[in-house]
Amino acid sequence: MNKNWKKESFFLLLFLAVMPMIHMYREQRMQKEIAEKILRFHVIANSDSREDQELKLKVRDAVGLYMKDQMKEVTNRKEAEETANANLKR
Repeated sequence: MNKNWKKESFFLLLFLAVMPMIHMYREQRMQKEIAEKILRFHVIANSDSREDQELKLKVRDAVGLYMKDQMKEVTNRKEAEETANANLKR
């Protein structure tokens, strides 16, 4: 009985050690797959002041609203990059 308990404990600990690694691998793979499909957009404020942060959010929202309409027909990241670059000049 004592031997079975040790064996079961070993497999339980092994399971508990391996599961987080599997979960982390799956999360990283999912993030990579998503990153290959999306185009990220960042607006950087001039400072941490309240006014600059509020302006940053207004710019982000306005650009996002404008680009949402521009991206309606986009089906992949390459098209999204081309559409975004074409709209940089406006």
